[in-house]
Amino acid sequence: MNNTRKLMMMLTVMIALVLTMAMLAMPVFAQNQPPHTPIPTFTSVPNQQPHTPVPTTTATVAPTAVPLIITMTQDEITTAFTPIYSTQLINVVVTLGEGQVFVDFEGTGPDGKRKQFNAVAVPQYVEIVGKVTWIVTAMTMDGNEMSSNLFTLWGRRVHNMLDARMPKRYKGYVVTNVEITPDLLTYTQVLR
Repeated sequence: MNNTRKLMMMLTVMIALVLTMAMLAMPVFAQNQPPHTPIPTFTSVPNQQPHTPVPTTTATVAPTAVPLIITMTQDEITTAFTPIYSTQLINVVVTLGEGQVFVDFEGTGPDGKRKQFNAVAVPQYVEIVGKVTWIVTAMTMDGNEMSSNLFTLWGRRVHNMLDARMPKRYKGYVVTNVEITPDLLTYTQVLR
């Protein structure tokens, strides 16, 4: 026990001695270092103050008033809808028409069996946020008309799917026009 105490005391004294020597030697080491010479990171232009840096980057291009046009072909739309959208809408196919889109998909009907759904949707502007949303105007299930409750339920699902997969507006822009032809869907956007 006595030897352990002596050993601990000796270890403590040794640590204190090493720390003291380090503290005394630090200013000497700092004095022996060469002076810091900054390396210039810019070049001066004649007749320019030496402390004024010369810009090395180009200016950021600001958006212009030229409209931004986004287009999607029938094939691009089909590719966007190829992955399974949800468990409710299966095998989704979107076809472009004149001023509208046709959405064909399969889903589980009220009787628990798989049914074929066909919907027609048109774009509608949302003035406050400057974007386009999609409104389902007609829908059939296995070629028959649907009850209003089923139409509301499935219309909301189609609406959510179209809003999620169709082009979005870019930040700072508002959609001013949507043109749909059998070959092309075109969004025109302008600066807000």
